[in-house]
Amino acid sequence: MVAMIMLRTLYRDASKYNQLETQEAQEVTGWKLVHGDVFRAQTNSDLLCVYVGTGVQFFVEEISHLAVPFTTMFASYVGFKKPAMQLRSVKPNKIPRQIPEQAWYMNRPIFSILNGGILPFGAVFIELFFILTSIWLNQFYHFFGFLFLVFYHSHYHLCGDHNRPMLFPAVQ
Repeated sequence: MVAMIMLRTLYRDASKYNQLETQEAQEVTGWKLVHGDVFRAQTNSDLLCVYVGTGVQFFVEEISHLAVPFTTMFASYVGFKKPAMQLRSVKPNKIPRQIPEQAWYMNRPIFSILNGGILPFGAVFIELFFILTSIWLNQFYHFFGFLFLVFYHSHYHLCGDHNRPMLFPAVQ
């Protein structure tokens, strides 16, 4: 069933690309539409930094025993004294690209919250279930099928031209 859905999606993409007549029209489709949006500062970067920093803090608290090596302190001193690097190879657009109208479930924060909790829990639960089943009951381990499902989900999400992060859809 998943293979049929994937084939249908790929067939639709291929037929859409084959309908383009000129080389100029082919040059402004796909990833080339978002090349100017990649290096633009995100809208809620401060909230992202807070959440990532909190996660890193909890992670470091678990593995650290209140000891900071001297090399870490020296490297941070040297790093903060150096000027910041600009790694932009493409000039960002001043005006963000308009995202097409999304499906009704893409604009609701409750679906993002559920996906943000159910998908990681499901991934961990399924992996542990199959690993422990393969160890205790001498059965086959199905890791790569679930990896394929994750890639398929990402492909389906990006095919909808929805390239902005869904961290806080209600705030944007």
